[in-house]
Amino acid sequence: RSVKRGGHAHFHLQQKMFCLRGKVDIYLESSWGSEEVELRPGGSGLWLGCLVWRGFWLAPGSLLVVTCDRRYESNDYIYSKNDWRKYFD
Repeated sequence: RSVKRGGHAHFHLQQKMFCLRGKVDIYLESSWGSEEVELRPGGSGLWLGCLVWRGFWLAPGSLLVVTCDRRYESNDYIYSKNDWRKYFD
């Protein structure tokens, strides 16, 4: 069974995600629309800019590595999708 992660956006943080083992399905939504992406080992990874809503599902045994351009800041997270949508109205 897949493990769900994400369900948030960031005000400023940018990330690059790499799948090192298994498979990761990612749902992305931004002011430009939405799309689903599949990450597998050997790919070039996925860059996520700020204010991109993300949710991802890791297949059993998968390994996802995420690099960030800044340190963790709890106030950089947007956990409510309704609050996130206000930035695009």
